[in-house]
Amino acid sequence: MPTVYELAASLTPPLVVPATYLNPDAAPPAPVTGPILADGARLYADTWNTLVAVTNALAQSGGGAYAVYHGLSLTVSGLTVRVGNGQAIIAGVITIDEVAGYATAALADNAYNWIWLTQAGAISVLSGTDEEDIPAAPSAACVFLGRVEMAAGAVVTIDGSGVYRLSGGMLWRRTGDAGEPDDTPASVPNFWARTDGGIYVWDGTAYVAALDAQTVLVTDGDVASGTLEDMLEAGDAITITLTGTAGNKRLTFAVTGARGGAGGVLAGTYPNPGFAVDMAEQSELDAVETALAGDIGTVASDLADLDTRVTTAETTATGHGTRLTALETGSAGPYLVGAFHEAIPAGDEVIVRHPIAFATTFPSNLAGSLLKAGVAATGSSVYTIRKNGASVGTITVAAAGTTGTFATSGAVSFAAGDVLTITAPSTPDATLNLVGITLLGSID
Repeated sequence: MPTVYELAASLTPPLVVPATYLNPDAAPPAPVTGPILADGARLYADTWNTLVAVTNALAQSGGGAYAVYHGLSLTVSGLTVRVGNGQAIIAGVITIDEVAGYATAALADNAYNWIWLTQAGAISVLSGTDEEDIPAAPSAACVFLGRVEMAAGAVVTIDGSGVYRLSGGMLWRRTGDAGEPDDTPASVPNFWARTDGGIYVWDGTAYVAALDAQTVLVTDGDVASGTLEDMLEAGDAITITLTGTAGNKRLTFAVTGARGGAGGVLAGTYPNPGFAVDMAEQSELDAVETALAGDIGTVASDLADLDTRVTTAETTATGHGTRLTALETGSAGPYLVGAFHEAIPAGDEVIVRHPIAFATTFPSNLAGSLLKAGVAATGSSVYTIRKNGASVGTITVAAAGTTGTFATSGAVSFAAGDVLTITAPSTPDATLNLVGITLLGSID
């Protein structure tokens, strides 16, 4: 199963960071020391071992926190999780590889399982049934690898949201937030955060959106040199939005509208920019108004006519999940009654009750009407259509059938205010359910 990233940041564990900068004498947690790489010729051995020591020292803090360097993906078989090849920085380089044997651990069924890798190279699984009750990290030195949700012995999701990765000397985290992450991390360290809505940087106090080519950054009141002039032409209209907090403003603009005679030039600095306006002449505006007047009048007339001709009514009935929707028009045209019943009804139960809004006639045998069931009938079943309580037609579903056959003695007319009902078969069918019905008539 592929890894997904669906959880909001607030549903992921916080980043585990070293309490202090580490040195070979620090404890706990003790740094992971590098091995002696070379032996023999003093000239080369000392040089290589010095490089190993320096590299090891640089890896001690992992960029200010413990993080996945590469790999360490999760797979699930039965109730066992396996961690694939990879490395993590946990006060030194921790390696998981298939030569030494894959790291595995047992999962709790019908639960959420948070998977961690400790400095000792062990897999720790912390489980719970409430996804908002996130267990604390298992040790002072560990990295989060993801969350596995299990149900009835099968994996539901493997979610990588909240896993911190070290890339290019910076920490990265991905979550399923729609926009800005909804959590408030510790002030240190800073990291990049990717969500479904974009990329953000945690600066220790707030998330700052990464800016694209159509955004100008305003810092301490000064407009950064940008590309407004390059992107605009004479006569362009621009929409400008300024958001953010003092000292960290985002000035966003978009070019809109057709090229024309009216426009302007943005100049100056926040918070008091100047805007030089080149307005159109009144004669030009009058000409545009005249040209559009006829079209506007036609549209307004059409909308008024539509408003008088069409109304929509929607009614939700209780009991067994019946939902009834009717589309009614105020002049001659179709009249539709739609209904859905999701359970097996009781004998002679009223599953549709619809007050008719306009004088309407349904054709003989309700031509054009439909009944379709999601689960086929066991035996033959007959629904009864009634007008003000009196039977005016039937709908028959044959044994093993999922569609209905409509029957009336002729066209059936309803006056406004009459009540149309449909009752279930007198003897309920053992399997027939998920029944949808559409009646098609014509407004008189």
